[in-house]
Amino acid sequence: MENNTISSEQLAIMSSRIAGIAKHMTYVLQSSARSSIMSGSRDFSTAVCDGKGDVISLPDGLPVHVTNMSVTTKSFIQYHGENFKEGDAYLNNSPYHGNTHMADYTICIPVFL
Repeated sequence: MENNTISSEQLAIMSSRIAGIAKHMTYVLQSSARSSIMSGSRDFSTAVCDGKGDVISLPDGLPVHVTNMSVTTKSFIQYHGENFKEGDAYLNNSPYHGNTHMADYTICIPVFL
């Protein structure tokens, strides 16, 4: 019989690793930004979502961005989910599909494990 339970220690380690990935995404985006608005004012947000589009890790970000992360990711899955391939990146700026307004862009990159 298989034991599918996760100990609290394992859960803490996995949570810390995923949070570290999300924070690293933030640092990379800030340090590689070509716009002083993005790098100086941190006018961006990052998140790690699961395969259903639910947010599982969200470092500090702008509330206007982070409240829509799940809606935006679920839109990507709805419209492109069966076509996701390794190396793809999807761009969204539609306010009708989770983005805040057309001047903001959301990029979703699926990860396969």
